[in-house]
Amino acid sequence: MARATAGRRSETLEHGRDTNNPGVLVQCDPSIKAILVKIDNDNSNVYIIEDIDDETIVVKPGKDEELKKKLQDYLKDTVREAEESESE
Repeated sequence: MARATAGRRSETLEHGRDTNNPGVLVQCDPSIKAILVKIDNDNSNVYIIEDIDDETIVVKPGKDEELKKKLQDYLKDTVREAEESESE
């Protein structure tokens, strides 16, 4: 999802959950994953199905694009805030 979609692919997983319930496997830097988890927590946990490790989560089917957009908005706001504080 971040860093040029850092390894996003759809598949069914066998990692401790129902393999008949596919999700979107998202692999990214730990810093981006932390932001994705924050976005999920701030939105009543509607995006992430499973938190696998420091660089991997599984997102609910059909929610990956919405989460990607929220991440882009978050990063734009963060960059904008940094630029504004530098100009002061």
